[in-house]
Amino acid sequence: MLADVVSELELVAGHSLREFREGVYVRRAAERLVQLAVDLSLEVALRALHVAGKRVPGGCPEIFRDLAKAGLLAEPMAEKMAGAVDLRQRILLGWGGFDPGLDPDSEMHLRLPFLVVLLREFGRRM
Repeated sequence: MLADVVSELELVAGHSLREFREGVYVRRAAERLVQLAVDLSLEVALRALHVAGKRVPGGCPEIFRDLAKAGLLAEPMAEKMAGAVDLRQRILLGWGGFDPGLDPDSEMHLRLPFLVVLLREFGRRM
């Protein structure tokens, strides 16, 4: 399922910044797919921790860091996945409280291709 969502996210990531800004459906699809892909990654990570007999962390970013501590995921990958959780939170809570000079459309558009690569790699490793 994660691979399917990442494939859909890859299609959305292929749109230009102009299409992303002007196409409400493109932007909303990207936002929803990021949320879904990160949520599915969190589920995979929680299952891996459970199978390994490790404790369930209190927060979403800690899930990936605990995978690294358990030796189930490389630390750099865990930190990048924690960053994906941060992106998901920005989408859910709005971008306004983070940096007033930030252009959310540009920021999101720039992150999509990297997120696709990250999630594909995470899916392969888990």
